Amino acid sequence: MPGDVILVDPSALSLLTNLPAKCVQNDGYNKYVEVPAGHVWVTGDNLSHSLDSRSYLWLPMGLIKGKVIAANSMDKGLWDENGNFWFYNFRWLKNTFVDE
Repeated sequence: MPGDVILVDPSALSLLTNLPAKCVQNDGYNKYVEVPAGHVWVTGDNLSHSLDSRSYLWLPMGLIKGKVIAANSMDKGLWDENGNFWFYNFRWLKNTFVDE
């Protein structure tokens, strides 16, 4: 599941706090933390405006509700002027994870 875009149960986020993370490497600009088994590290698609694992650390896998496979640009509505569902604004999300 590395690199997948997921949907997290937002009602459970209030239960999470900034727990101390086990820092396994810190080389100035990059900090590497060990994610416990049964948990995931998530980041939002708009990094400068996302509350994600950089704020809350890791999330239990039990909070994952599904996988996001497409997104819609909200600059236009979901329906055209005739009331038909509008697919043109949707884009498929691809896995951009690179294992180094």
